[in-house]
Amino acid sequence: MITSIPHSRPFVGNAEKAACGKVILSRQLSQGPCVEMLEHELSSVAGHKFGICVSSGTAALYCALKALGVSPGNSVVIPSYVCTALLNAVILAGADPVLSDVDPATGNMDPHSARKAVRRATKAIIVPHLFGVPAAAQEIERETGIPVIEDCAQCVGTTNGGEKIGSLTTISVFSFYATKLLCAGEGGMAATSDARLAAKLADMREYDNRDRYVPSFNFKLSDVHAAIALVQLKKLPAAIRRRKAVAREYLNGLKPVSPRVRLPDSTAHASSVFYRFVALVDQPISGILRKSEKSGVSCRRPIYGPLHHYLKKTGFPGTDEIYKRAISLPIYPDLTQNEISQVKQVFLRAIGAR
Repeated sequence: MITSIPHSRPFVGNAEKAACGKVILSRQLSQGPCVEMLEHELSSVAGHKFGICVSSGTAALYCALKALGVSPGNSVVIPSYVCTALLNAVILAGADPVLSDVDPATGNMDPHSARKAVRRATKAIIVPHLFGVPAAAQEIERETGIPVIEDCAQCVGTTNGGEKIGSLTTISVFSFYATKLLCAGEGGMAATSDARLAAKLADMREYDNRDRYVPSFNFKLSDVHAAIALVQLKKLPAAIRRRKAVAREYLNGLKPVSPRVRLPDSTAHASSVFYRFVALVDQPISGILRKSEKSGVSCRRPIYGPLHHYLKKTGFPGTDEIYKRAISLPIYPDLTQNEISQVKQVFLRAIGAR
């Protein structure tokens, strides 16, 4: 009987269970000491002075945009090849999204395209480190002079050019969603070294106890979620080492089928934490996904749909190339050796290499 291998699997266990139990017994379930500790520890890992935990990664993006003064009449540059969370945050902040193309080798924002996308009304640029591969966030902020929000939802615990991912720009944001590197089910955080921005971010997550009424959301994170995220943060170095080990096995096992399958480039992915293992294939993806699923291995398109498709725009060749060719294989810390072998065998059969 074929064992079903999901595309993602939360790396949680007894340590997270015990941490939740302590919070429950303390009866401090809402925002409290665990949130404060997480803010301190994750902002340190990210290389910033201040951390502000919120209810989700999307909330962190929205709050970061508003803290930077983004409002109706402004525009925000985002890549087309990314999940809709970025588009949602920009539109909900009242701004106009302007799309940038990406490098199909990594999926990360192309700096040249980002510069061309800047308008007079551009107030911010969001640069994700997609699939765990460090992007040129610092370069884009330096060359455009526009504040960059470094989206670290898929990349934390590594460096780029010797500097910590998360520390490269004005503000960085993180996600604690169920499939992310720091998995707490839900939650997020914004980090910055600017005390003024930090105060704005902290104020925006509150919804009550104000002298003057301001329409506000409740963006608070619970101590239950923070307790899980704290355990995840301690496990992060070991989790990244395991992800890299799994990636090496995939690279070695799939290398013989190159160039039919374009594997992650060793130079571009040198600092990757391998949140995703993305291969580019030279045949229709739908058939490969169907065959893999039928054989018990869940592969996926790493991005459901490019944003320029939703917005009915054209002129994004890098995005179109990676969207048409990219397949994400299961990769997570507790993937067993038998499962790794099965993934390789199933994928090779699905592309007709066996």
